[in-house]
Amino acid sequence: MRLPVFASAAAPLLFAAAITVAAVAAVVSPANAAQASRLSDAAYLDLGRCAGVAEGARIDAAAYSAALNAAQVGRVPAVLDQADAVRETARNNTAKTSGVFRQQAVADMTATCQPYITTTIAGR
Repeated sequence: MRLPVFASAAAPLLFAAAITVAAVAAVVSPANAAQASRLSDAAYLDLGRCAGVAEGARIDAAAYSAALNAAQVGRVPAVLDQADAVRETARNNTAKTSGVFRQQAVADMTATCQPYITTTIAGR
């Protein structure tokens, strides 16, 4: 069975279009993957809180500081300033607490902050 003339004439154009779409998808995919691994601004602020709690409780905060430094690239200055303020507030509040309240702050930090360290450092 013979194909109509229009089908065979359109085949090279369809092939070229398919190649173009595949090339664009290959270029865009790495950019999307990098964007997906980037922390949101809200998560970045929460990471700042985690660093502050660790510092206020006198726990080694080096991993949190490293995660903050790694995640600050491309952030708007207002978000960086807000993260510094959140970190300072968390540091001061935790340093002022004692006993059960400090233990609760450290338990909260341990439970909620660990994924930020793992994700941020792995996503470098």
